[in-house]
Amino acid sequence: MTSRGLFSFIKDSPAYKNSEKNWHVELASYTVFWFDLLINSPQGIDFQKVAADYLRIYRDAVKKDNDKRFVYFIVARQKVRFSARKTPRYSLTKRELIIYFEIGKKRKIRKIRFPAVPSMIGPRLPIIVDDGRFISIWGSDQCQPVRVSVHDFLMEGNINLGIDTEVLYVGSTDDPASRPLKRDHRGYSDSLYGTPTDEKDIFVYYNLLKTTSVTKTSPYLLSFAVSNSVIDEVQKMEEGMLLEHGLIHYFGTKSQEPGEKQS
Repeated sequence: MTSRGLFSFIKDSPAYKNSEKNWHVELASYTVFWFDLLINSPQGIDFQKVAADYLRIYRDAVKKDNDKRFVYFIVARQKVRFSARKTPRYSLTKRELIIYFEIGKKRKIRKIRFPAVPSMIGPRLPIIVDDGRFISIWGSDQCQPVRVSVHDFLMEGNINLGIDTEVLYVGSTDDPASRPLKRDHRGYSDSLYGTPTDEKDIFVYYNLLKTTSVTKTSPYLLSFAVSNSVIDEVQKMEEGMLLEHGLIHYFGTKSQEPGEKQS
């Protein structure tokens, strides 16, 4: 049973209805996909199918819970790859594992040091594969390596290379498995227009945002801080569109400037 509108009676109560209110918006959860893996999947893996199947499960879980629209960002950031020119090595004196990254079109080398903990080291050094898109890591108790993409490695390790992310497009959808994952709508093509893919990597972030209605003043001396989804004061579609257009204005996405037709 969905929780959306479960306490809808609150929005009609005079104590709430006659109060001045603000919306507070925060990120509840997100998931991200690297478009390069969708277009050029690793051998033997249909990454787009894997991503779409995951998003269908995610969508159905959200629908059963609070039935929100997904607000998605198509974003770009400077290209990063593991370096195949300078392979990982150990620093025995400092007991560190050193991994090299290549940044941007000019493939500028960046060295990152990690504590040489057993879970990272395993029985052998990591191996860079697939033109630096992936690294193969043997854990201390593994006979087969685990392959991790460069961006998953950076995000899961909370590694900050000091690279900014540019939001190219903001949209909302009820079906994240098709939009913009299949790359068949205008937002995807608009985002890539003028974005050099030899210099940038492109991602899609699917975000679930929590909107909380907070009363400021009330003649009843009562205060409320209640999630919009449980009172359904602003319904699902309108809530998603409000968030979408607010974020378009906030990020100033070039393809969605005034006068441009949005999709």
